[in-house]
Amino acid sequence: MNDAYLKLLLKIITAIAENTDNPEAVYPLLLENSDKLDQTFILTLQEWATEQLQDADADESYKIASNLYLFNQIIYGFPLGNPALNIEITITCLKLALTVWTREISAQNWAVIQNSLAIDYCCRIQGEKADNLETAIACYTQAFSVYTRQAFPQEWALTQNNLGNAYGSRIQGETAQNLEKAIACHKEALSVYTRNAFPQQWGLTQENLAYAYGDLGQSDQKIRCLKLSLEVPFPRGI
Repeated sequence: MNDAYLKLLLKIITAIAENTDNPEAVYPLLLENSDKLDQTFILTLQEWATEQLQDADADESYKIASNLYLFNQIIYGFPLGNPALNIEITITCLKLALTVWTREISAQNWAVIQNSLAIDYCCRIQGEKADNLETAIACYTQAFSVYTRQAFPQEWALTQNNLGNAYGSRIQGETAQNLEKAIACHKEALSVYTRNAFPQQWGLTQENLAYAYGDLGQSDQKIRCLKLSLEVPFPRGI
């Protein structure tokens, strides 16, 4: 491993562990070293985490996985640096955490990571966009094995809504079929995201549904959903 990059990584991991309640406190360290958040850093992260996890007991492995997940969240929200490389770092953190948080050992954490990976792959800059979207769809679909409507209705609805967006952007397959799947997912989400119980999520889902209808050429349905979305105030982009 590169010594300079390893020292930086250990500083970051220490800062993360010391600021679990204030992740933005790690930003100055990242800003100071933003030029080193590159492919060599990613390789160092992979090698270090793999080596640490080989000899770690269950408690230590869980702690490492937790720090990796927190690092993913911090980098995801980091507004500076190279966006493409930042996403690669988050993906690396999540994949490493998955070696600890398997579905059998920690089902809820596993599902959280599947959703996070899906979001990252939808936004990923490196790689082929079509392939990234297929990976995102697969991750969202896997999350449903834990996030059932009965056990986790809100998480299930959020995943349905996100999956709908992924299908709406999908490149592979027939466009009309993808859009029909997107519409079906958004409608499923609305079975939980009712206007009374979750007005903001309901409005956002109506807006997403409108875009899918519009792309399918169903302008009347698009207008209807857009009008519904405007009936409740919600911040765009949530």
